[in-house]
Parts: sequence; C-alpha cells; structure tokens
Amino acid sequence: MIVNMLAVSQGVKAKLRTFFTHFSEDSGSHLYGVLMLELDKLASETSQLPCSCTDDISVLLHKYKGVCRCLKIDNELLYSDAFNKVELLEGITTLQMLLKEIDGEV
Repeated sequence: MIVNMLAVSQGVKAKLRTFFTHFSEDSGSHLYGVLMLELDKLASETSQLPCSCTDDISVLLHKYKGVCRCLKIDNELLYSDAFNKVELLEGITTLQMLLKEIDGEV
C-alpha cells in the first residue's frame, strides 16, 4: 500500500508540474500563491464545521473538486466522492503537501 501511495503522489506531482508549465514564471508563482490561499481557506472552513453539517460539507467538497478538476487531477485518489469531513480534510491536506513539495519548481 505504501508503494502504491508513493506512485500516486509521484503521479499527482507530475500533473501539478505540468499544470504550472502552461504559465510564465510570474503567473505560475502568483497562481501557486492563490491556490495555496484557497486551499488554506477551504481547510479552515471544513475544520470549523461540525461533522453533522453534511450540506455545508457537500458545498466545500464541490469547491475542492473544482480545484482538482482545474489542476487536472480529477482522476486521482485525491479526487474523491467521499462525503465526510475527515476524508475531505485529508484530501485538502494531501494536496497542500504535494504542492509544497513542488514549490521550488513553480
């Protein structure tokens, strides 16, 4: 399972790198900053919700899926139909971590 997750993370990072190559260095850097702010906001909003607020969690999941589609990682494990707060936070946190790992390359 660890090997599989490593392969998944390498695949996602490759897609993230490819996404940012479509932009100039300045634009890519700006977009990276905006993306990280959006993910921070999404994580904060999600963590503040009680687990029982499924409608609000669904709205935030929709936003997260939109980010994943924009980054063209909507066919990866990070893009989930999970409908609970914990799994949504895991996905957001993992995406933030992977983006931070490629920060110097953007």
